[in-house]
Amino acid sequence: MTQADGTAALLDMETEALHATLAELAPDGEPALALVFERVARGASLTEALDLPAEVVDLLYAQAFAAFDAGRVLAALNQFQALCLLAPRSTDHWLGLGICLRRVDQTAAAMLAFDTALALDPTAAAVRFYRLDLAAHLQDWPLAAAELAAFDGLPDAPAKRSLLPEVQRLRALVAVRSV
Repeated sequence: MTQADGTAALLDMETEALHATLAELAPDGEPALALVFERVARGASLTEALDLPAEVVDLLYAQAFAAFDAGRVLAALNQFQALCLLAPRSTDHWLGLGICLRRVDQTAAAMLAFDTALALDPTAAAVRFYRLDLAAHLQDWPLAAAELAAFDGLPDAPAKRSLLPEVQRLRALVAVRSV
């Protein structure tokens, strides 16, 4: 038996033990935790695994957005983290998380959240803008210049046009600092 075979066997045993434990923990009449685990293991999002209606995720997003707008950044951060777990394929959830992380000066984590949002939608103007803003904050002028070029290369759309005044402000900063 190779080390890889041994590791795989151990992981299978751990998975079986976790499955059995979750099955015991589920109260009667409640969604079986083991079933949720199985669904997630097969690639379902947590929202799908829990059979949550899309409206629940939409409501949570609205609450996170409202908390951020009200200046309750930590509450919004917690809600966006939950949204990223529940529905990880949403660009808006990762963007919201990144914006909150940036506001609490967790810049490395913010960039990771923006990277995830960008991977989900490479044409999202807001993601490019916030990556540009973060690069300027970090004084990473080569990255800021690359983000400007990427933003400029995006197709014309209302979201892009609405960000142009702020991008122009950052463009001037990058031009001065990159010299």
